[in-house]
Amino acid sequence: MLLSFEGMSRPISLIGCGELKPMIMAVLRGWQIREVASGGSPLPIIEIEKTDKGYRRKSPWVDKPAVFTDGVDAVCDFLVDLIRYHISDGIPQLCLHCAAAAFTSDLMIFPSAYEAGKSTLSVHLAAHGARLFADDVLPLENSSNNGIAPGILPRLRLPLADDAGKIFHDFVARRQGLQNDRFLYVGLKENELAPLGTTAPIRNIIMLKRDPGGKTELVPAKKSDTLRDSIMRNFSGNVPAIKILDRLHAVVESARCYALHYTSGDDGARVLRDAFARE
Repeated sequence: MLLSFEGMSRPISLIGCGELKPMIMAVLRGWQIREVASGGSPLPIIEIEKTDKGYRRKSPWVDKPAVFTDGVDAVCDFLVDLIRYHISDGIPQLCLHCAAAAFTSDLMIFPSAYEAGKSTLSVHLAAHGARLFADDVLPLENSSNNGIAPGILPRLRLPLADDAGKIFHDFVARRQGLQNDRFLYVGLKENELAPLGTTAPIRNIIMLKRDPGGKTELVPAKKSDTLRDSIMRNFSGNVPAIKILDRLHAVVESARCYALHYTSGDDGARVLRDAFARE
């Protein structure tokens, strides 16, 4: 089976694992996907084959084939390569490791930090009325400081924290999507997740400082610190280093920079809602 993704020049090959197609489509929003005949089609850029050892994926971004015994794990890992190809096919784009959400027309982005909980916080924000753009990676437009929604449902690690709060647990329970014993995709509704290609200006960059025993507060951060952290948390499709620095500098200079010290995802989401929902 060959799957063609609109806007991407080469297809994806599923060999003996057609069951992955509905799983892939279940976690994507705004992607136009169709089956194509092998005759006359370009060579596939990514190949997933079902073997006696599991789902084996080959692509230009893995040194040796990656093998997963579980279909959900195979889809999770495949999405990483899909985004890498999406941002490198055609005009290369810069991509940030971050979550991104908006209460209004402006984006808040949360650059990735170890165990800071950006994916969980992004779902908390959706539960409090924000529109989610990304929970892990956000491509940037080449000619502006706009983020581009990748159109992928947020993924949570299981089990969910008991102290996440009733609002969060009720919200997730009503939106359970593709899952296994390790991960759960949250099936956000149309108005809760921006589909692929939706753009919005990055106006607020918020570094996450998880402190369960501390005080929840949003405080100004230095642009120099924010730029340093952003440089460490990006990847690109063959974008020259000097252009990466120029683009990140422009994004940081045009945004307000903060640090969010927070005790729980619900507390952090409430502070951000109160700060930005009425702008």
